[in-house]
Amino acid sequence: MDAAGNAVAVWNRGSSQQVVVESADLDGSGPVLIRLTVPKKATVRVRATFSVKPVPWAAPIVGAPRWLFGDGRSATGARVAHAYARPGRYKVKVTSTDALGKATTAARWVRVLKRRA
Repeated sequence: MDAAGNAVAVWNRGSSQQVVVESADLDGSGPVLIRLTVPKKATVRVRATFSVKPVPWAAPIVGAPRWLFGDGRSATGARVAHAYARPGRYKVKVTSTDALGKATTAARWVRVLKRRA
């Protein structure tokens, strides 16, 4: 691994009959964000739940994921809740950072609907 967090991994697997050599390159990017859950629809003034699992590969995770909900509000945590004040379409972003200072951001859209009377 170099100072930027780039690496090449090479390994072999197999049996006494056959050996397969495999490799993968790893760039110096931030954590991998898995199990990202952003609802496709939400209702005005009703709390919606958002979640993500950041997985480190080059360095440990630093702090909790940070969420931006597209309406000027934010939250911190792997599982958070947020209620929108107005209907509309909002871009939700979540960012996680590792100890090397590498950050990964994922984004999804949520459509917020008016509350039914």
